[in-house]
Amino acid sequence: MQIMELFEYIDTMNQPYDIFCKNSEATPLHWHYYSEILYIRSGSIRITCNGKEATLSKGDLCYFYPMQLHSVLLNPECTEIASHAVIKFNVQTLNIAKAYLQPIYDYFVHKSSEDDSCLIVHNNGNLQNIVENIVTEYENKEAMHMLAVQSGITSLLISIARSTDIKEKQTTTHSKQNPSFHH
Repeated sequence: MQIMELFEYIDTMNQPYDIFCKNSEATPLHWHYYSEILYIRSGSIRITCNGKEATLSKGDLCYFYPMQLHSVLLNPECTEIASHAVIKFNVQTLNIAKAYLQPIYDYFVHKSSEDDSCLIVHNNGNLQNIVENIVTEYENKEAMHMLAVQSGITSLLISIARSTDIKEKQTTTHSKQNPSFHH
């Protein structure tokens, strides 16, 4: 199978975010240029990411880096209906202040080949409220909802960075370059 057959497209000019909740179902292996966050609202699922598998349960969150080959699988051991929230976005649409471009790039865009897996945060209570607020803003479409969504995604990324054991990536190899979101 060719890699382009696995490509999932989103038109960031017309839709900078794609946010929805659904009952978990198998999603075939695919990749895309944008970031994707799954937040498990109930039950549990299995995910694969670049050949590595993990099980996520209620309250867990997974961040797929851009261009990672991944899929969502049903967990046969789960006895309840599994559901999750999906937040798809392009990091470039977040209008990150220049002072934070390098850390955002290091945390959420660049990954080394040794550590080519998604980020998983297990049952961090702070994430649920942020995710639910993002979903509500996106669905209700009240005044300035896209600004609220953008702000919520930024808050979510900060919480993920603080909740994971991401080590400060060595910026010596990147520090002389301008951070690029297209790797």
